[in-house]
Amino acid sequence: MVITSQSHILTGLFISFSAIAANAREYDPPVIHNCPPVIREKPDFSGNSQQVVEWDVPTASDPSGPVEVIHQPPSSSKPVQVGGGPESVYYVFRDTNNNIALCSILISVEGK
Repeated sequence: MVITSQSHILTGLFISFSAIAANAREYDPPVIHNCPPVIREKPDFSGNSQQVVEWDVPTASDPSGPVEVIHQPPSSSKPVQVGGGPESVYYVFRDTNNNIALCSILISVEGK
């Protein structure tokens, strides 16, 4: 946010004021909700090498206005089938001032 301050002495009277510039910009990124850093699932022990993992989709909000999702996993990748190692999924959000926030979720199946 750009803030300008000016002070003037006018006939012995001290006057001070502050004004927010008309082109002020908010620099805080969107606030992400429901973004667990890690999701750990227990194996189903069915002999299947893949484990289906589901989660709630993260969202974001920002006091400056609407937030846009500019990257998310393709709809076909949720639920994720995890096998052979952890998988990462990413959600990227942008507010109206082009501030970016990232949600990265590491998904793993314990014991695999």
